[in-house]
Amino acid sequence: MAEKKLHAIMIAFSFQGHITPFINLALKLASNGCTITFLHTEFVHRMLSKAHHSVEEVDLFSGERKFNLDIRYMTIYDSFPPNYDRILNFNEYWETILRDFPSRVDELVGKLIVQSDDDEALVFSIDYHLDLLIEKGYFPSRGVQSIKSKDLMSYLQDVEITTIHQIVTKAFEQVKSADFILINTVDELEHETIQALNQKQPTYAIGPINVSTNFTTTVVPKSLWSETDCTEWLNSKPSDSVLYVSFGSLAQSNKQLVEEIAYGLLLCEKKFIWVLRENTDVLPDRLKNSLRDKGLFVSWCNQNEVAEKIKELMSGENLLNGLRNEIKKIRSVVHKALAKDGST
Repeated sequence: MAEKKLHAIMIAFSFQGHITPFINLALKLASNGCTITFLHTEFVHRMLSKAHHSVEEVDLFSGERKFNLDIRYMTIYDSFPPNYDRILNFNEYWETILRDFPSRVDELVGKLIVQSDDDEALVFSIDYHLDLLIEKGYFPSRGVQSIKSKDLMSYLQDVEITTIHQIVTKAFEQVKSADFILINTVDELEHETIQALNQKQPTYAIGPINVSTNFTTTVVPKSLWSETDCTEWLNSKPSDSVLYVSFGSLAQSNKQLVEEIAYGLLLCEKKFIWVLRENTDVLPDRLKNSLRDKGLFVSWCNQNEVAEKIKELMSGENLLNGLRNEIKKIRSVVHKALAKDGST
């Protein structure tokens, strides 16, 4: 009797920083013989389709199946219409998700079972022991070296209980009932934390899964926004001459911080790429106009491609030797972890 394939149902968290590594993980699992059912919310699917100029009915993984990867793709309704602003109404959106989304997932997974014939670790550790932190009222936590409260994640520093805090608390209540935990990190870099988590539940370091899988020649859409191609602009600049500034897809920055960065860029006289999300008004026009000839403003770009282009920074004479050596050390550890007999 043939051995049944492992079947993983993967539901992507609807933020850019989670979507990219999660898709890479799906491709890696499928390339090792697993069956994958991958779910996006209908809203995220529309954003991906729009960003990549595709029709809404497109199957994002259709190209991968040509290479015999068993990946099925589905979408799930998140309770809100397409034109609802999920960022502006962040609290209301996530309160509804926490209340209603689990039952939608249960219903969908139930249908899949009927249809089927198949029977970053420091932050994780802090969130995992959130109940203990609240109970004891002090730091550090298990698996976490001594840390000042000001260095904790911002949502743990808020005096009031925020929506983010509620999301994390709910998520980690459910994590504790999982059979095992996969973390996008490298054991050699966070060994003590992984070891401490293993005393609670089986925990595996599988990173870095942000790195391109290169298992197929097609590209699965991962970016929620259209990406500006910075290649030509970067190629026109000498090595060790470009800074990259980005706060990510969700992080909100106040005007004071953004203005300080702008003045810093003016003073350092370095060329730069600055990712400023659309519809943001945190950078005054007077500063933006002063900087326009010194750098490139984009609303979004492929961070990995930009990083490849500016990696000459590693060999620049102006970079502090200590920092350069530390970066080289981390790269060496990651490459060893990804090797055939490595820890990942």
